[in-house]
Amino acid sequence: MYNLVIVGAGQLGSRHLQGLALLNCRANVYVVDKSTASLEIARERFEEVQETGPGNVRVTYLTDIDSLPGCIDVAILATTSDVRRELIVSLTESKNVSYFILEKVLFNRVEDYAYIQNLLEAKGIKAWVNCSRRTFDCYRQLKTLLRHEPSVVLTVEGTNWGLGCNAIHFIDLLAFLSNCTELRLDLSQLDEEILPSKRAGFIEFTGTLSGSFDESHTFRLTSRAGAVTESFLQITSPNYKVTVVEGKGEMLVKRRSTGWREEVFHISIPVQSRSTNKVVEEILVAGESSLSSYEESMRLHIPLIKGFLSKLNQEEIKTDICNVT
Repeated sequence: MYNLVIVGAGQLGSRHLQGLALLNCRANVYVVDKSTASLEIARERFEEVQETGPGNVRVTYLTDIDSLPGCIDVAILATTSDVRRELIVSLTESKNVSYFILEKVLFNRVEDYAYIQNLLEAKGIKAWVNCSRRTFDCYRQLKTLLRHEPSVVLTVEGTNWGLGCNAIHFIDLLAFLSNCTELRLDLSQLDEEILPSKRAGFIEFTGTLSGSFDESHTFRLTSRAGAVTESFLQITSPNYKVTVVEGKGEMLVKRRSTGWREEVFHISIPVQSRSTNKVVEEILVAGESSLSSYEESMRLHIPLIKGFLSKLNQEEIKTDICNVT
């Protein structure tokens, strides 16, 4: 019997729990949240899918981490960024944790990244960050298609899709496609107004965030202010033009070799409630994950948080806390 933990029973944490209902191995799952209302929603969502699973999971709902078992095989931290450092410290001091799966944005202070890296190394704990697009079959196949391309350009456009919260997903995707991690950012085209996030106490950005890896692979991420619309993603190179509409499950591919004739592929975009089980099983069996390693994701997070902080401090806020989550 494995001991698995989810800390944070909100929207994302409850979806992780649904995913664990599909585990093919026996496990005790502990869900922790200070809010009993959130725990009740998580319980209801688990019961929605429990009957379709193999029945290998027993769930316990808790309001504090002190009641967790002493040995934890995998801990999934689905909290907001402002409490994640403290939570990792508390868990590693009081429990024997083998592996972490961490949600993004990792932390809202730059100093937290190296601190937690040093802590994980000292404890011998492996950790990964849930930037999951690199695990999707469609993007893994696209990586193979682009493997000999000298340059790749990734473009995302849409309205109010959460640039501060979600930019790291697309930056991570280009890092995966290009095998690069040396990130440079340009925040000069972000909108001046800093908006409140849908999560109380946090902020959001609109406008355009652009950047590059090794000056050969570039990205441009645009989130316009206004009513939410579906975003679309384009990936281009000298020999390919690819458009991905994840919401429709479509990938449109044009190749120079065929005179740019369009081919339409139907793709599967896994939802969290159908993929957490696979990620956890991979970790339990192999001690590895297809997700971004903590160290790699840290190298992408730090320039992003520094960039957002520079934007905040231009607005005379004067802070070392970037409250994106």
